Amino acid sequence: MGAPAAADAGTVARDVKTRLRRENKPLNPAAIQRQIQALRAELLTLTTAKQASRPQPVIRAKPNDSTKQPRQAF
Repeated sequence: MGAPAAADAGTVARDVKTRLRRENKPLNPAAIQRQIQALRAELLTLTTAKQASRPQPVIRAKPNDSTKQPRQAF
């Protein structure tokens, strides 16, 4: 396919418009937005529930605590 002629630049063929309308007719933007919001809310619920049930790690020693007893040099 070559470049469109100057008269056709920026226009969409009637059959292409008809096909696009037919393909997009069943789409309902408001319904899609509601589905997205419901799924986002469900995802948020799942992630917050997962974080709440995760046990906190036990801190056994502070980073500046020594694990060895100090010794005297002889």
